[in-house]
Amino acid sequence: MHPVNFLALWLWLLLLLPWLERHYLWVLVVVVVLLAAQYARQRLQRSLSKLKWLLLFTALIYGWSTPGRYIWLGVLSPTDVGLSLGVDQVGRLLVVAASLQILLKRLTSNEVFSSFYLFLSPLQYFSNARARFAVRFALTLQVAESLLESKLDFKALLSLILQPQPPADQDLVLSYIPINRRQLSLLFGQCALIVYSIFLGMGGFWR
Repeated sequence: MHPVNFLALWLWLLLLLPWLERHYLWVLVVVVVLLAAQYARQRLQRSLSKLKWLLLFTALIYGWSTPGRYIWLGVLSPTDVGLSLGVDQVGRLLVVAASLQILLKRLTSNEVFSSFYLFLSPLQYFSNARARFAVRFALTLQVAESLLESKLDFKALLSLILQPQPPADQDLVLSYIPINRRQLSLLFGQCALIVYSIFLGMGGFWR
């Protein structure tokens, strides 16, 4: 299967997340996290270690900023609605993080570049914007990968991220991977499924 088909499946999964009712969402969380633990265990552990504070603060922000019934008496009490929404949002972040680790375990930087190069076909009429966007995304994933592998503390990591132009220590060589008609037909079918799923979500089908 062409890498773009794997990328299309991942995008379809992400686009479904906002529409899923809680029971569907948490079934998906369990399935995706278990798959990631089986297929990319070390990557998943490192990513969750980096994201643990983000997950915690997400639940806290929703819990203490969303109107609803207070859990206990007092101005510092979270609301039941807020905590519920916060937990669901944590579940969505877990799906994104776990599924991304599966995707990056399966695809190389060159395959990611080729996939986005195909997705950005409509931009081929705007100078070289198509190649620029695809290369930039591949470079972003490469930097994210290196940060995931690093063991920096929060202060050092923040300093590295805020550097305007971090020095490049190696070249990134990318090439286009051609796609055959069968895989292209599958891609069109996947795009149609993505659009159809969005319309179903707007109509409340997943709730």
